[in-house]
Amino acid sequence: MVSIPLVHHLAQCWFFSFIGYTAVERAVGSSSTINVVLETSAQNIGEVVVTGALGVKTQAKQLGYATATVDNKLLNEGKSTNAASGLEGKVSGLQINTADNGVNPQTRIVLRGNRSITGNNEALLVVDGVPIEDDSYLNTINPEDIQDISILKGAVAAAIYGSKASNGVMIVTTKKGTKGKTTVTVSNTTEIQEVSYMPNLQTQFGPYGGEPNYTTADGIPEAVPFENQNYGPPFNGQIIPLALSAILAPDGVTVLGYDTLFNKYSAVKNNRRDFF
Repeated sequence: MVSIPLVHHLAQCWFFSFIGYTAVERAVGSSSTINVVLETSAQNIGEVVVTGALGVKTQAKQLGYATATVDNKLLNEGKSTNAASGLEGKVSGLQINTADNGVNPQTRIVLRGNRSITGNNEALLVVDGVPIEDDSYLNTINPEDIQDISILKGAVAAAIYGSKASNGVMIVTTKKGTKGKTTVTVSNTTEIQEVSYMPNLQTQFGPYGGEPNYTTADGIPEAVPFENQNYGPPFNGQIIPLALSAILAPDGVTVLGYDTLFNKYSAVKNNRRDFF
């Protein structure tokens, strides 16, 4: 039994509550005495972050340096396809620079700005206690598999990792298996990359090397199928020699002769776009 210093009366019910205990509601009815037992309620009322001491968790108010923590929910709010993109705009002083606009871009992570003109300015990445010097490795981790990411901005916080951590540390903690009811959550994010435009390419003339050896006695250019320069003879659809293929003896070395390979002398539609 506990004495309850705070009691709220509302209509025909009494609410009993106390800090650190679970609130209880009791109907008054005709009883003149009400006995109530409150059960203790364990609550985490302080923010806990992962520090540089090999993943040791410490309350944020006990630290003497700047930290930031991005949990799984905040990281995946925008359904980003990689963890680096999911961090953009969520931590002060954190710059996520992408090298390209592809589906899987290379990223560069910088904390507290550039400190050197020619040296390395990227933050040190630590995944489950293992330092990794390549920031792009963060893109290979499924964002849904990350429990949280702790950003240590101060040099004191990252002292355990040595001089490589002078630009700050990103500590990635992945999810661990736990006992209990199995829950499966399925989500999907799709990104498509395509060529926005192609230059205007002519399809009237074939390739030509531009050398006098590739002209007829009358000075007319001859088609050279293996060349990549345009404005040779006009395409006419004829079958022309493409190249010579060596015929080898059973020993695989001796050349017995050559077999001519032929190809149709005509333009291939959308061949460059199809390459992509």
